[in-house]
Amino acid sequence: MHALCSRGYDSKHGWLHIAVDLPGHGDSPSSILPEPEKGGTSELVVALYQEIISKIEHQGELSTVVYGHSMGTRFAFEIAEKLQMSKMNTSHIILIDGSWLGATPPVLDMASLASHARAYRDTIQDRLGMYFGPRTSKEFESKVRAEFNELDYVYALRMGHYYGVFDTLLPALLDNIKVKVLAIVSQENEAGVRRSVKQGEVTAYMAFLRAHLSELTEHIVEGTGHYPHVDDIDEVTDVVVKFLDERNTSMLEV
Repeated sequence: MHALCSRGYDSKHGWLHIAVDLPGHGDSPSSILPEPEKGGTSELVVALYQEIISKIEHQGELSTVVYGHSMGTRFAFEIAEKLQMSKMNTSHIILIDGSWLGATPPVLDMASLASHARAYRDTIQDRLGMYFGPRTSKEFESKVRAEFNELDYVYALRMGHYYGVFDTLLPALLDNIKVKVLAIVSQENEAGVRRSVKQGEVTAYMAFLRAHLSELTEHIVEGTGHYPHVDDIDEVTDVVVKFLDERNTSMLEV
């Protein structure tokens, strides 16, 4: 599984950074998780992380930060729970423009999934326009659009179904997670239409997190799209570094 992630070490801050391509995305093949609608992604990521960490000498009081963007914010919570069950110290969770649906999704109809995937693929390029902001570079926009052209939409919809189910379980999970959480918010999805969030607003996602987390820090990045960590890397980096005020930390990104 080593080929499925990238690793980096920041000697100044003492951080080990591990970025993982989820199954069926980037360089990770879908074959490693043949039934994504049943879950299992977080178990794969945690096993990979534990293997890498086990090879680090002089770990000391190593703590873990789980960092997720978009759908990865759901994985972040599930991974943090798995790490907690494994007695590994998760000190922080960072969420970039996450969301929560809450409603139980309909039963997954495998017979009609291919036609739904085709319809999704046919409209995705038009829908992607809502995900970019006035500060999104044309180079990054082109890269994202090209990556979505390569996506296996049948597989993606199957994985998305699991996290629709997972959303219904999330409130109870959050009530049991004792960890510092940073939520960086840039967009709100209202009835399928995305819009930028302004300072002082409380989105539905922020209200949901406030109801279940005791140690929550929020930060709104104005004037960006769904990728604030790309549109305004300086602002987001400053916020994250201030949030991570502890040394000897490893960061797990999904």
